[in-house]
Amino acid sequence: MAGRTQGCAAIGCLGLCFVFLVAMCTGGEFDAEADWSSRRPSPPIVSLPAPAPPTDLGEWFYAHGTLNVRSAPRATAPIVRTLRRGERMELGPKDENGWARIYGGATAEEYVYRASELVRVEPPAVEPVTASRDYIRGPRGGCYYISRSGNKQYVDRSLCN
Repeated sequence: MAGRTQGCAAIGCLGLCFVFLVAMCTGGEFDAEADWSSRRPSPPIVSLPAPAPPTDLGEWFYAHGTLNVRSAPRATAPIVRTLRRGERMELGPKDENGWARIYGGATAEEYVYRASELVRVEPPAVEPVTASRDYIRGPRGGCYYISRSGNKQYVDRSLCN
């Protein structure tokens, strides 16, 4: 009878080890009835299509000279990039200080001083090229002249010969 008791004790010990291992693997105490009764199939994951971005957020404007784009709507904010004469930009409404957000910029937050005379709805006029201009050859071979507004206006390289 002693052998039978030892066999039952060994099986009981194995069962206890099994429960202990299951509890360790599940990260806590194991209650077989509670765990199996509370399991339900998880609902399928449904991915919704991303909302379409708005098409017209603001108004289109042109730079009529060199224009600094800043990271915040103030003159002391860091300059993110610079717009050249003729570049087109989509601007939001002007705030009380004259600043407007650029939509579709290189970074998420870009602002330009919309109250500036360099920001206009109409594109800048193209100045006619005449032979009386003083053409300058740049260090990389480009040919340009200085316009009345003080900006470089690049022209065909053959004019600098």
